[in-house]
Amino acid sequence: MNLEHKIFRRSDGSIESEQWWLDNKLHRLDGPAVVSYYKDGSIYSEYWYLDSKQHRSDGPAIVRYSKDGSIESEVWYLDGKQLTEEQIEDLKIKLEIEKLTELMLVGEL
Repeated sequence: MNLEHKIFRRSDGSIESEQWWLDNKLHRLDGPAVVSYYKDGSIYSEYWYLDSKQHRSDGPAIVRYSKDGSIESEVWYLDGKQLTEEQIEDLKIKLEIEKLTELMLVGEL
């Protein structure tokens, strides 16, 4: 297993992007596999990948941010397939049910 964390810099030395690779495939379990930055260091975009397929089961797989940090756009993917608005809403409901169930199991509800 070959895990790599690559950092790409602009000519001025600022970080342009970071990428996480596993066996030559974009892949990261605990966060986005690609993060791009504005020159000031704030995050421009995040891309989640598993085995080089865009994928995120608990949120959007692509997020783009404005300079002020607000979310500009989101795109949801599971196993490399873009979700429809209806599928996104169904997934959000499922995630909320899972969250509530977990809270009930630990006695916080």
